[in-house]
Amino acid sequence: MVHAYLITAYSNFKVLALLLKLLDFDNNIIFLHVDKKVPFDKTAFQEETTLTKAVLHFVPRYDLTWADVSEIHCVLDSMAYALHYSWDYLHYITEGDLPLKTQQEIHAYFKENKGWEFIDFAPENYKLANYKCQLFHPFLKLKSYRKNKFLKLLNHGFAHFQQLLGVRRSSLDFKHGSGYFSITRSFAEYAVSKKELLYKQYHDTLCCLEVYLQTLCYYSPYRKKVKYFEQAYLGNLRYIDWSRRDGSSPYTFQITDYDDLISKAETTELCFARKFNQNSDFEIAKKLSDYILSKQTSKIE
Repeated sequence: MVHAYLITAYSNFKVLALLLKLLDFDNNIIFLHVDKKVPFDKTAFQEETTLTKAVLHFVPRYDLTWADVSEIHCVLDSMAYALHYSWDYLHYITEGDLPLKTQQEIHAYFKENKGWEFIDFAPENYKLANYKCQLFHPFLKLKSYRKNKFLKLLNHGFAHFQQLLGVRRSSLDFKHGSGYFSITRSFAEYAVSKKELLYKQYHDTLCCLEVYLQTLCYYSPYRKKVKYFEQAYLGNLRYIDWSRRDGSSPYTFQITDYDDLISKAETTELCFARKFNQNSDFEIAKKLSDYILSKQTSKIE
């Protein structure tokens, strides 16, 4: 089997370098997106990043706005780009993610579970999904939205006013979960075939990256192929700690979490963890990377 990795990057390039080293493996294709507003020298990056087994492609760059529909434009258009190449599974991760298992283990796991989709569904947030996507949130288009408390209050006030009026943009009951996933080529083709519809459906919504794929899957035949439906962590095989969240972001792992991460790697099916940050505690990213590399051999067994 061939595995495709779609990675979105912004500024966490030291962790990204570790991630690429861990993914440099036979039968891996890497599709890298770097936010358009970030200064990025592709030639220099290629010279510094020596991959000997995996194939690296740079996908067209988007100027991304946090929580805006531009995020699903990036993912679906990058997925469409990736479909020009041959692969069996596509894993969407970010520069702040690292594998919890070796590539041999990941390839073997997906070979054993071929045909299943790994998408996170979080039923405790379904009501939130409808708040995010049944109402209009036009202020997200403003670049200063994320750090501007007044704009956020204005947006939520406008949303509340719409609720009083009974506004519903869609007859769908929206679903919610993590924006990161591991899906088959078949479902990727299905998602890409719906991308223009999805762009219209999710314009002026809030954090649609956490809603669009879950909702699309739920109302499709692929719903029956989600292996761990509504099961935290296992749904998308990712260890993401929201119990210690930092505002609107998940917890950033520290060196004190090393034993916990190794336990997850050795005793669960989880394949990836996020998030790691080069400026917060790079030591944990380096130590976990060294652990994985110490177990990883040079080819598929």
